Amino acid sequence: QKWQHNTISSGINMGLLPQISCQNKTARTRNSRWLAVGWSISPLGAFLLLLFFLTGISSPAFAINFNAYWSYKQSGAEDRETLTEFQQRYSLGLGQAIRFRPSHAISASAAVGYTRSESDFGRDQGFVTTDSLNPSAQVSLVNDIFSAQVSGRTDIRSSEGGDSSQSAWEASLVSMWSIPLWPRLRFSYSEFSEPVEGISLFPTSGEKEINTGASLGWDLILAQFSYQYNNNKREDPVGNSLSESDSHFARLDTEGVFWNNRLRFNLAQQFGYSTQNVSIGDEGGFFDLPLLGETFAKITIPGSPNDLKPDEDDYEVPNQPLPQAVEVDERVHLYFDAGTDEQIDIVRLVLVDSFSVQLALELTWELYTRNDTFDDWELALDNLEGTATADEDDSIDIAIGLATTEIILVAKNVPSGPLTFSALQAFTQITESISSTNTNYLTNLGMGYQISRSLRASANLTLEENELDTGDDTIDSNRRTISGNLRWTPLPFVSPALSFSEYLSDSDAGPENISRNYALTVFTIPLDTVTVTLGAVRNERYSDQQLNFISDRYYIATRALIYPDLTATWNLNYTDSETLQLDDFVKRITSITNSLRFNAQLYRYLAADLLTSYSHSKTDTDTGQTGDAILNLRYRPSEILSLRGGYATYFLDNDKSDRLDLNLTLQLINNQKTRLSLFASHIQSDSTTDNIGLTGTWEISRNLSLTSQANYRFAERHIYNFRLNLSLWL
Repeated sequence: QKWQHNTISSGINMGLLPQISCQNKTARTRNSRWLAVGWSISPLGAFLLLLFFLTGISSPAFAINFNAYWSYKQSGAEDRETLTEFQQRYSLGLGQAIRFRPSHAISASAAVGYTRSESDFGRDQGFVTTDSLNPSAQVSLVNDIFSAQVSGRTDIRSSEGGDSSQSAWEASLVSMWSIPLWPRLRFSYSEFSEPVEGISLFPTSGEKEINTGASLGWDLILAQFSYQYNNNKREDPVGNSLSESDSHFARLDTEGVFWNNRLRFNLAQQFGYSTQNVSIGDEGGFFDLPLLGETFAKITIPGSPNDLKPDEDDYEVPNQPLPQAVEVDERVHLYFDAGTDEQIDIVRLVLVDSFSVQLALELTWELYTRNDTFDDWELALDNLEGTATADEDDSIDIAIGLATTEIILVAKNVPSGPLTFSALQAFTQITESISSTNTNYLTNLGMGYQISRSLRASANLTLEENELDTGDDTIDSNRRTISGNLRWTPLPFVSPALSFSEYLSDSDAGPENISRNYALTVFTIPLDTVTVTLGAVRNERYSDQQLNFISDRYYIATRALIYPDLTATWNLNYTDSETLQLDDFVKRITSITNSLRFNAQLYRYLAADLLTSYSHSKTDTDTGQTGDAILNLRYRPSEILSLRGGYATYFLDNDKSDRLDLNLTLQLINNQKTRLSLFASHIQSDSTTDNIGLTGTWEISRNLSLTSQANYRFAERHIYNFRLNLSLWL
């Protein structure tokens, strides 16, 4: 208590930077090292600090604002060392910065922040202290013709493991005129540097990255034209590598409407050209080449009906954007799609802070891959573990080393404390010098025609051609997508539709693949409270003109409002598919799935959902059937109390255990300044797990607030975690 009191008091009574009152030899040594780092600030850092103080002197006194933040976190379990972190953060400025405006066109701003973190992540290392100083500044000039901006920042860190610093600055020039047929222009330039010790290919002694860009947007009345240019240079002394990339991208869009809106069309043509050069130094050098792609995540509860693995039926690919928070007893699924077959050597998971990194290192992973959307997911690697990223304190790396298009990482266990994944990055590790050129053409044409008042047709065509020249080899690839739709609405309660789509991909590196889909759907409204949809879908896949997969699916989907507070939905599907195996054996699978769901408002505060499903599948060698029934109840008599309960039972060939879920949310205190909520849950399946948690917020005064969160899990492995955050602003 005395240590905490001294720390907080010294933070409030400091000047621009805090003077932490420590009375032991170790603390004095840390402060001496911190002062030494301060004297070694880079020229950019010195300039930012000088601009900050000058801006502060030129600003009115009332413009200065001071913010302070203290945070204490702890997480532990019976068979694991306790993780503890205490963090102090201070910033000075007006809102985010101190501002100075000598004229209506010129403005300047500056800010400085200081953070001290004391963390104990076990391993008998005790508390590790990290100090960080973050000055930043910005100058802007805005008028009716252009907008110019120059900004810079530097991060100086000092810890017992070593000292480091990062500096960055950027400049931009943007046109501000609004004149018809005049293009919009933008130019940008930025530099990033991180000094390190060691010998490399370069005269500098640290990592450096330079980005140059220019863009043009042009409204030509009948069309829209855009162009972008980017140049990136990166020097990496750790990997002893140098890389440079150039990219050009141009696109022309136009659209039109004719004959009183009966005919609509849109046309787009784009061109892309990029070069990549990577130079590797001595033996052992490498370069982590980032891969472009889509990243998504999803969260499931272990043992729940939706907690499926990618290679199981009814698995839904993650579709929630990052960042994604993961609570205790939750499983995370992380998805990456490179678009084409790529060598993925490393997957980097970026967390929000070092505390989350330690919790993420406890997770083990399964890796599932597939090369095409129509392929099945396959388990490629198991029991993967992450390692802390070198020279980074907010991410972990997972070694993959596979060539594939899509991957899903599924955590095999759950975290012992809440953490947040903010980003996912995939890399190909280059170990020898390379040079490549990529040229891309894409054309897209879409049309829609209102044939009559009740009949409408639409069609879309996309052509893409790509050429990759690696110097030693040239790979050409082509993609073509055609789709069409014909919808007829002869009566208000009947609407049949016929659709067709074909996707073709052809590459020098692989076979020609074709996928075709034919669909017929009939949407009807037989009664005001009933809707019925009938459909038939046929899918065909070809490889080098040989049919290797065919599937026919017939379905009916109904929804009925039986009473004002009772709704029922019924879905029936029949699927018959044949797959040609590598040994020319044809594998046939037939399946029937049936589901019935009721949603009822039983009482003003009580609602219920009942879901039953049955499936039957048959192959040439096996027959299986599964069934389940799930009942969920929700009771919320007021804003203070909320109760949720659910029971799921599985029968026939379904080997899942029955599951009981009970959840309680209680607002213990809820007024203008204070809020305190109690959360409790009980899960009973193969094992029993109980959770109890508290979250609270206290607005102590206009300038001081306290937030807290605590959770304790009773299970085979008892786990607890809590955090306290105190914020002060003046």
